[in-house]
Formats: sequence, structure tokens, C-alpha cells
Amino acid sequence: MLITILALSLFTTAHANPVCGIVEHYVPPKSEKQPHKVTLGKIELVFWEKDLDRMEMLPWSLISREVCIEGKIHVNHPFMPSITIRNFDQIKFVNTQD
Repeated sequence: MLITILALSLFTTAHANPVCGIVEHYVPPKSEKQPHKVTLGKIELVFWEKDLDRMEMLPWSLISREVCIEGKIHVNHPFMPSITIRNFDQIKFVNTQD
């Protein structure tokens, strides 16, 4: 039982090295209380409406872009792991001429 609890707490929230890859899909919010989401491999990037004013880009503009993301990885079973993007500094573009 102790091992199960410890394992669960280790995988619920973790600070990881940057996660890199190509952004694949955009999922718009279904209501005002839900976030915008994009998928980066097997990780979901979560963008809350209140944070978009601080951003220098919109979530759907990341589609097909190669990026590295920094932040805490949250695992909300049974959903895929996610990283909440609160500011533009969490996103680094890879192989870009911008």
C-alpha cells in the first residue's frame, strides 16, 4: 500500500526537463470554464483563457511547429499528462527562422 501511494504521488506532479516535439492538434474549449489544448506527442499543453492576454501567440498557432516546453507535468488519471502554459517564456521554438 505504501509503495502504491508513493508511486502515485511521484507521477501526479513532476518537474521535468523541457519536453520537445512537434505540436499536432488543437482542441478548442467546449465551454468558458474549459481551457484551450494542444497535443505535443503524448502530452497535452493547457492554455487557460485568463492567461492568453499575456501570451505573444495563440494556442492554435503552434500547430506543426517544433517546440520545447518547460513546466510541471501533471497526470490526471485517466487522461494524458499535461503542462499548463501560463506565459510565453515556457515555449521555445526549435529550428525556426523567426
